[in-house]
Amino acid sequence: MFRFGEYEVDPGAEELRKAGVRLHLPSQPFRILCLLLEEPGRLVTREEMRRRLWPDGEPADHDRSLNTAVNRLRVALCDSAGDDARYIETLPRKGYRFAAAAERVDLPAGPAAVSGDEANARPEESLAAAPVRGRRGRMAAAAAVFAALAAGWWIASAVKAPRDLTEVVALTDYPGSETTPGWSPDGREIAFAWNGGGGSNLDIWILKTGAPAPERLTQSMGNEFAPRYSPDGRRIAFYRRAGDSIYIHVVDAERRNMDHFAGFSLKIGPEGPTIESGSGGGSAGEPASLSWSPDGKIIAYVDKTAPERPYGIFFLTVSGRQVQQATWPADGIVGDGAPALSPDGRYLAFVRSRSLSDADIYLATTGGGGARRLTNDGARIRGIAWSRDGRSIIFSSERAGEPSLWRTALSGGPPERLTQAADPAILPALPREGDGLVFARWQAEQRLVRADPREEGSVEAAPAAAWPSGSSTPSISPDGARITFSGPAAGGGGAIWVSGLEGANRVQLTSDGQYSGSPRWSPDGRLIAYDHRARNSFGVYDVYVVDASGGRPRALTRGPQHNSRPSWSGDGKWIYFGSDRSGMLQIWKVRAGGGSAIQVTRKGGSDAEESPDGKTLYYSRRAVGGLWSIPVNGGEEKLALKDLQWENSRNWTVRREGIYFLASEGARFSERRHYLKLFRFSDQRVIRMAGLGAEGILNGGCAISADARRLFYVQIKRTETDLFLWKGFR
Repeated sequence: MFRFGEYEVDPGAEELRKAGVRLHLPSQPFRILCLLLEEPGRLVTREEMRRRLWPDGEPADHDRSLNTAVNRLRVALCDSAGDDARYIETLPRKGYRFAAAAERVDLPAGPAAVSGDEANARPEESLAAAPVRGRRGRMAAAAAVFAALAAGWWIASAVKAPRDLTEVVALTDYPGSETTPGWSPDGREIAFAWNGGGGSNLDIWILKTGAPAPERLTQSMGNEFAPRYSPDGRRIAFYRRAGDSIYIHVVDAERRNMDHFAGFSLKIGPEGPTIESGSGGGSAGEPASLSWSPDGKIIAYVDKTAPERPYGIFFLTVSGRQVQQATWPADGIVGDGAPALSPDGRYLAFVRSRSLSDADIYLATTGGGGARRLTNDGARIRGIAWSRDGRSIIFSSERAGEPSLWRTALSGGPPERLTQAADPAILPALPREGDGLVFARWQAEQRLVRADPREEGSVEAAPAAAWPSGSSTPSISPDGARITFSGPAAGGGGAIWVSGLEGANRVQLTSDGQYSGSPRWSPDGRLIAYDHRARNSFGVYDVYVVDASGGRPRALTRGPQHNSRPSWSGDGKWIYFGSDRSGMLQIWKVRAGGGSAIQVTRKGGSDAEESPDGKTLYYSRRAVGGLWSIPVNGGEEKLALKDLQWENSRNWTVRREGIYFLASEGARFSERRHYLKLFRFSDQRVIRMAGLGAEGILNGGCAISADARRLFYVQIKRTETDLFLWKGFR
């Protein structure tokens, strides 16, 4: 076994652990790690890696396969590919070497054989020694693991296996994104959405106990997601999005054909879920969940009464298609999502989101009446599920940073963190019978890129070492010589950084190990305002200011509500920010030297920027398309630009000639293309400035230089979502 930093590597068991928690790492990246650890500091050439990884013949695109495997290893180790790499160092065109100190630890000899009970408790070990090559092999292996685990569960559940026999293992390891899982009532199969590994549309697939591979259930031009079995296991309901329309469909689970319930149209406008962000997660704004009543007569789902209204929960009577509204969120918030009916049908649990990063779980009775707040975190929630006894709720929350699984009891008390499911963990799902929990974990690689807005299709990727992987929210200094951005901190968490426009002379300004983001330069270039989530704040952000050359940050706001996304007035005297202190997310402002905040908008607002002449304030609204404006000295709030999409609500900036913004076009994910556009003040026209290609774009802000020759934005280079199984979970 090897040890380095917080990590332990057991080659025999093919396990990578961080601080004692087992991490998911596919076979090829794990073998690369073991190869590098054999002699830390030695160069392992690409040719040697190819010989060791593929002794029976290389794949057609071996270079790309090797690069992908190394990238996945870096993601698991929270490492980067640049000069600040801690573990895996790249020697261009040569190979790789392990750059840190590693300790080899000899394990004590184990028993020569195991008892039958032990074999049943760990059935997956019999599969570890067999190498799996290719996509079909991985699919078959995942199905075999599921079958073996399922058999072990029913045996173990009969004798009430103790909790220490539980273990988290990979259920799927297919190319692309597998997401929004749903169990059959008997726990013998799982339905999920999968994009097939090529960035194409999501379809519904079923992984059945004993089957060699998952079975495809749907195939259409749209996106299907959030499959949920009826209580009797005979039907599967799911969402289908086709273009700008979204429907609920029901399929006969046995005959695999659409029944009489061909489709029920919803009023939801925005696209969803997004593969780039792990395919939703159940928060409002991302309709990634459905729920059946115990008698199979009702489906709880997410919809709107009108496209401009907040999301709500509705009850649909399957036989007669009658609709009843179940929750009534207030205007100005994102709304309600992630409906989950209790096992006895008496309660409805759901997520109420004041913004995409500020949500809590609420509980209502299905017979009507008000809802009570079950959590008080004010953090993003990515999926909820009832425990089998109906006494608690399992949920994914960012209350402590990365998405992780928690349990909260209906009787009250602080949530319990389920540490065995390593982060990031989203979309928990439990069967009605048996033990076990399935959840999703996604990996994404985002990076700052730059483009020349004067030329169509002119995206120029930043050098790999220029900015750390995971960087976001860029802002160019007033003199055009530097850029500030948020990115991974050297000691963990997120930090504010400053560098030259080419990435040189990079300096980390904040360093307390928590998340900091959304930095913006003051007009004189001396200060940087940003938002920050402090320790033990449970997701609450405040606005801070720090000297651009370094120093001690100064807080301008003090919770308990969210205060985020700061920007400066043209004269540098005020800082605008979004806050929900009034009960609804609005734009506020505070003097740069401190003092009481003043409310600016009354109809909602999240991100704001003053016009160069200092007369108008432009702002977007969370999860709603369009850009609004209001006179700086007060006045009417009106729609200024209808073309800004809700998924690009942060990707815009104002210049003297007009408003630059990013836009995405194409109904299907496989056809999506992205562009820089300009809304010209002179003639009120929108013109296309540059093509940005087909790579995904994160809603992480954009910046453009004063001469409009450099555009910085955040590109999602690679995403992958896999399903994991927590064996024995109760």
